[in-house]
Amino acid sequence: MLIVDHEEQPVVSWRPGNLTVRHCSQALGSQHLTAGEQWFEPGTGAPMHSHPEGVEEVIVVLEGSARFIVDGEELVVSKGQSIILAPLSHHGFVALEHLHIGGGGLSSAVQTTVFDEEPELIYDIGATDGVKLDEHRRLRAS
Repeated sequence: MLIVDHEEQPVVSWRPGNLTVRHCSQALGSQHLTAGEQWFEPGTGAPMHSHPEGVEEVIVVLEGSARFIVDGEELVVSKGQSIILAPLSHHGFVALEHLHIGGGGLSSAVQTTVFDEEPELIYDIGATDGVKLDEHRRLRAS
């Protein structure tokens, strides 16, 4: 059993207009899950990216709304809704208004992510190995 005090977890900005806190990950002692919360200013979001085979993701919209693109399909997800993203899905989103998402839950203790804009880099969010970028993210050593 693990208890994670959310107030003790560092809040990090992964890119302009974003704040992120992790609630569950390999670095926090999880073996099979990663989760957190994120806040986005309007017009910001997550660039197009994917996660590895076998890793499903759920994003819960707690406040605001966002325009998602998932495997070429565009849709809006709003407060009170969740989006479940299949393994290997190609996705990203832009906040349409102030956005607060929870969950960010993945069926893996490390959130491995490859962004379209940096295909040569593999980010391991919540990992304990690799080159440390900030309190949450590491680059996989090549």
